[in-house]
Amino acid sequence: MSNKETTSKTIIVALTLCIVCSLVVAGSAVLLKDMQTANKIVDRQSNILAAAGLLVAGESVSKQFEQVKTRLVDLNNGSFSDEHSIETFDQLRSAKIDSLSMELSGKQDLAKISRRENFALVYVIEKDGQIDK
Repeated sequence: MSNKETTSKTIIVALTLCIVCSLVVAGSAVLLKDMQTANKIVDRQSNILAAAGLLVAGESVSKQFEQVKTRLVDLNNGSFSDEHSIETFDQLRSAKIDSLSMELSGKQDLAKISRRENFALVYVIEKDGQIDK
């Protein structure tokens, strides 16, 4: 009788199992990336609508969000700005770039964030050419 349960066979089975499982996990992550990105956008839109009191259960969030306009505000003077593209502007990253942010003094920095970006994305709803919300 031969011994079928050797140490080398156990290690080979374990390594094979690890490789197969890692391929399944990696493949799932790659295949689900687009779905995760879409869900992240819908979640942000849903939170914005809920904060404005406009979220209606049972209706498409994307359809409801069509009434919302994304604008860029210059925080130094409070006016709308077209200086950066709304689609590519990253508010968190801009807070770390010296030319796109300002250092806050101790008196200004109540939240202990040390820097504040110069531009911010805001979401507005306009009615008859005027900001409603």
